[in-house]
Amino acid sequence: MLATPCWLGYSALAASSYDLGMNRPLYAGMAAWAAVGLSVAVSAGDLWLAMPLHLPATVDPWLHALGVLARLAPVVAGALIVLRRAHNRVGWTLLVCGTLVIALEFCRMAAVALVEFLPGPVPPAAYALAAVPQAFFGLVYAWPVAIVLLFPDGRLSGSVDRWCFRGVLGACLVLGVAGLAGSPLTPAPYEGRANVFHVGWFAPYREGVFAAGWLVLWVLLVANVVLVIRRLRRATGERRLQLLWLTVAAVLPPVSLVGCVLALTGSLNMRYVDIAVSAAQLLVVAAVIVAVTKHGLYGIERLINRTLVYVSLTLLVAAVYLAVTVGGGLLAGAGSSWGTALATTAAAVVFFQARTATQKIIDRRFASRRYAAVNAMREYTARLHRGDAELGDIVPLLAQVLGDASLRAYFPSEAGWRTIDDRPAEPDPGLAHAPVRFAGAQVALIGHAVALSYEPELVRSVLGEAAGTLAMARLQLQVKHQLDEVKASRERIVQAGYQERRRLERDLHDGAQQRLVALGISLRRLQHALPPGARVIAPALDTAVRQVGEAIGDLRAIAAGIRPARLDDGLRAALDDLTQNSPIPVEVNVPDGRIAPELEAAAYFIVCEAVTNAVKHAAPSRVIVRGALDGATLKMSVVDDGRGGAVADDKGGGLSGMADRARAHGGTLVVRSRPGSGTTVEVVLPCG
Repeated sequence: MLATPCWLGYSALAASSYDLGMNRPLYAGMAAWAAVGLSVAVSAGDLWLAMPLHLPATVDPWLHALGVLARLAPVVAGALIVLRRAHNRVGWTLLVCGTLVIALEFCRMAAVALVEFLPGPVPPAAYALAAVPQAFFGLVYAWPVAIVLLFPDGRLSGSVDRWCFRGVLGACLVLGVAGLAGSPLTPAPYEGRANVFHVGWFAPYREGVFAAGWLVLWVLLVANVVLVIRRLRRATGERRLQLLWLTVAAVLPPVSLVGCVLALTGSLNMRYVDIAVSAAQLLVVAAVIVAVTKHGLYGIERLINRTLVYVSLTLLVAAVYLAVTVGGGLLAGAGSSWGTALATTAAAVVFFQARTATQKIIDRRFASRRYAAVNAMREYTARLHRGDAELGDIVPLLAQVLGDASLRAYFPSEAGWRTIDDRPAEPDPGLAHAPVRFAGAQVALIGHAVALSYEPELVRSVLGEAAGTLAMARLQLQVKHQLDEVKASRERIVQAGYQERRRLERDLHDGAQQRLVALGISLRRLQHALPPGARVIAPALDTAVRQVGEAIGDLRAIAAGIRPARLDDGLRAALDDLTQNSPIPVEVNVPDGRIAPELEAAAYFIVCEAVTNAVKHAAPSRVIVRGALDGATLKMSVVDDGRGGAVADDKGGGLSGMADRARAHGGTLVVRSRPGSGTTVEVVLPCG
C-alpha cells in the first residue's frame, strides 16, 4: 500500500515530465514545490485547529506542534533531495510517503473540525475521517523501512529485502483492516457512535489479529535492522558512511514501536510515546539528509560505537543493581538501606570494571577491522620497545593494516618534507592527506587513498595509535640530520686545517727557508770576498753560516711536522722518507695508489705518531707499516714487537690524538697491546 503510491507516483511523474533533449524531468521542481506547499498548508491548518482557543480540552498544542513538524519533515527533505537530484528515488519516496502521512493526519483533524464547527448531525460517511487515520497509523513506522531498503538508488537489492518490504506493507494493511472492521465504535472525536466499517463476525478475532499484526510488524522492523547491518558489513567507502547513518534510521522505528505497545497496554503514558515517535521521525529524516548529502558529518561511527557500549553497560548495571537489591531484600528485609547501598556499590564497581571489557567486545564485534588494525599497531609498538622491530617498519605496517598500497608518510624538516628513509618528497596531490599530531605538534603527514576518507574512524584510530612511533621516526630523522651537519662541519674544519697546513708549509718553504738559504749564500760569498787583512772574521762567518744552516734544518723539521713536502708525491713516498730518519728498522708495505690529499696527510700523521710512540716507549727491534686500499676504504696498520701494554687515556695523549684524527675523517682506530706481545695500531679511513 505504501510502495504502490511511491512507485506509481514517481513513474508517472518521470514518464510525463521528461524532456528528451535534456534527459531530465521538466516538472520535478514544480511537483516538489507543490507537495511542500500542500503539506505546509495542511500543517498550518492542523496547528490552527489545535490552538487552545479552538480545542482546549482535546489536543495538547505543543505536542501536536511537534507531531506536525515530524510529519512535515520528510516532505521538505524529499523536496530538497528532488530539487538537487531529480532522479533520486529516495527523495521521491520521502516526498510521497510524507504526503500520505500528512493526508492521514489531515483526515483526523478534519473529523475534529466537523464535530466542532459543523451545525447539526455529522453524516455517517464522515466517520471514515476518524477511523482511517487511527487504523493506518502503522504507516508512521513503515515509511522509514521503505527509505532504508530503497536507499541509495530506489531499488530493492535482493529477494530478502523485497520480502521484508512487502511484509511491512502487509502488516500495516492487516493492522489497518483490523482497526477498521474490528471495532463496533469509532474513535475520537466520534466516541459512542457506530462504526460504519464494522464487521460483526470479525469482532472475536480482532484482538488476536491486532496483536499478531503488531508482533509481525515489530519482527520485520528488527529484520530491517539486520538487513541494513548486513549491507553495512559488505559496504566500503562512501556507501559505508551513508549506511551508517541509515542504520540509525533503521533502529529507531522498532524502538518507538515498543513504546507504543507499552502505551496501549497501559504501562506507559501515551504522551511520552507521541514525543518519542515524533523525535524518531525527525531523527530518521535527519539521518537520510546527512546520508544523501553530508555523510561524513559528526563522526557517526564513533557515535554508534559509544551508544552500543553505554547501552550495554546500562543494561548490565541495571541487572546487577536489580539482582543485588532483590537478594539484599530477601536477606535483610524489604526497604533495608543496607541492601540499597550494597546494590549501588556493586553497580558502580561493575560499571568501572566492565567498561573496558565492553568496549573491547563491541569493537571486536562491530568494528572488527579497526580492532584488528589497532591491535596490530600495539603489537608492533611492543616489539619496537623490545628491540624486535625497526622504526622504518612503521610506514609499510600502516599501509598493510589500512589496506592501502599507495600510503605515503611525509615528515616535516627545515628543508621541506622528507620520507622515512630521509629522501626529499612532496605530498602527492592525488592522495588524501591526514596530519598526525603528537604532544601538540605535527610530526607527520600521511597520504592515503581517497577511499579511506570514507572510513575516518579507522584512520583516526590507527594514526592515533601510531602517533608516538611516528614522532620517534621524525626525531630519528632530526638527529640524523644534526649528525650529518656535525659530520659535514667537521669535514669542513679538517679540510680547512689541511689547507692551512699546506699554506704554512709553502710559506715556510718559499718564504723564510728561501731567505735563510739566500742569507747563507750571501754570507759565504762575503767570506770568500774578504781581503787578506780581514781573514780574522772568517771563523765568525763560518759560525753564522752554520747557524743559518741549522735554522734551515729547524724550518724543514717544522714544515715536515705541519705537512711533509713528499706527500705531494704520495703516501708511500712520504713514509719512505720517514724510515730514513728512524733509529730502528721500519718496514713499509704501502700501495702506490693515490687518495684524497687530506686523507693521505691524516694517514701519514697517524702512522708517524704510532712509529714515534713505538720508538719512544716500546723499545722494539723493528716496526712494520702495512697499508691496503679496499674499495673505498684505506686500511693501515703499524705493528711493533716491543714491550706492549700501551693504554689510551682521555688527556689528549698520542693514542687518543690518533683516534681523534681518525674520527675527524669518519674513520676508526683500534689499538691492541698486551704486555710482552708488542702493539698493533689499526686505522680505517673511508675514501668514498
